[in-house]
Amino acid sequence: MKNDFVTTCFFNNFAKNFIKMSIQINLTEQQLERLKAGKRIPGSLFIERTSDEQEVIGFYVHGSDPTPKRPREKTLMHMDHGTIRKSARNYKLIVSLPDNLGEERVGELMKNGGEEADSFMRHLSIMLNN
Repeated sequence: MKNDFVTTCFFNNFAKNFIKMSIQINLTEQQLERLKAGKRIPGSLFIERTSDEQEVIGFYVHGSDPTPKRPREKTLMHMDHGTIRKSARNYKLIVSLPDNLGEERVGELMKNGGEEADSFMRHLSIMLNN
């Protein structure tokens, strides 16, 4: 929920001219309470032009518009050389093997890991359908 916090500021242009202007800042109630308590709000001022060619000073509050975070993947099973994870849209089979095993041994372990994952997914589907 946003409040409009309007204040009148005086800007000093090299101590020669004083400009009186009104600035409108949109703040949340928590941020307004921080200001009333005498605390600071980290942010940055910027100048932007409106559609009718006026210059307006805006204030961007850092951390006020957090980007949505991706939900954490759920680990369903730990295998000898990998894991099976469930993300929001996919099941993931992650296999990690050392490179000093040789190509044949790596292929064999990947095949075994795939069979183990296939068996687990079959059991999971049976348990979910019951």
